[in-house]
Amino acid sequence: MGITWSVFTFITGTARSFAGVLLPRLAVGIGEAGFPAASTALLGSAYSEKNRARILGLFSASMPLGMALGMMLGGYLSETYDSWRVPFYVFAVPGIILGIMAFFLKDYKTVKPVDELGNHRGFFQEVLSVIRIPTLRWMYAGYAANLAMVMGFMVWISAFIMRTQELSVAEAGMIGGTIGLMGIIGGPMGGFLADFWQSKNIRGRAYTMAVMPSIASITLFIALHFDLVGIGYLMAILAGIFLVACTPAANSISQDVVAPSSKAISWALAAFFSILFGAAWAPPVVGAASDMLGGGAEGLKIALMMLTPMGLIASVCFYQSARHYPQDTDKVKGYSLEGE
Repeated sequence: MGITWSVFTFITGTARSFAGVLLPRLAVGIGEAGFPAASTALLGSAYSEKNRARILGLFSASMPLGMALGMMLGGYLSETYDSWRVPFYVFAVPGIILGIMAFFLKDYKTVKPVDELGNHRGFFQEVLSVIRIPTLRWMYAGYAANLAMVMGFMVWISAFIMRTQELSVAEAGMIGGTIGLMGIIGGPMGGFLADFWQSKNIRGRAYTMAVMPSIASITLFIALHFDLVGIGYLMAILAGIFLVACTPAANSISQDVVAPSSKAISWALAAFFSILFGAAWAPPVVGAASDMLGGGAEGLKIALMMLTPMGLIASVCFYQSARHYPQDTDKVKGYSLEGE
């Protein structure tokens, strides 16, 4: 998946038309969507259950780190070389190298999915069996709501800063990237808190997952109200931390409540539903709402503020997930994985 999205990132830079940009970006999305499912299952099997959220918290920090570097370096490279194509060429190289290296990682043995009678389950049967797990249904809904808030904000933050503070692309990218970079704190912090709370309470991970989006929602609303200046910038920094702090717990829970044969599918469905019902609609809806509200800094500001309640919706869904978490975890206790 890493090689796939990197190759099509490079191809994007060669585009000569709208379709030439759109189609490679769709292929990039396919690669990015497939990567976390395999990665989460691999990491979840490689470390003990009691440290699972902590490990996945470190892993989840890679996404905001990449987004922040992309915003910062993308703006710098575009201005320095006076070409929007250069960042696509540069960013393609690390993914190809790391993708090749991943072929040499150790994996766990594939476990065939079977039903209660020992009969082999097909792909769609396996998907349905995962969706039937109450913990995951509510988690998927909450994750979609949270990702809508995250992506709506991160896609438009540079434009918002440019409009409100009259800064260049590179300067706005640097500020927006700094906010996004706070995820490298939020990811590990959320993972540590999830494992710690879990050691004290059987719903600890799920409760951690439920608390974080509400804090992100409130701090983000305040940050936008003050145009990300002064106290607004401080609130934006905090929002950058809490926007991704629920991810390690969600990643871990996706592995806690399924049998070994479903570990990758479990997180793949999280990505599928969160992108379809969260990330896919939020940025264009914010843009459309901004235009309807008159555009400019004020229109975009109101549109982004209207998106912040999605964090509160995410918390409600995650809390519902917490109600079922202990029972669903008990159903899969006793399974083990072998390495190869």
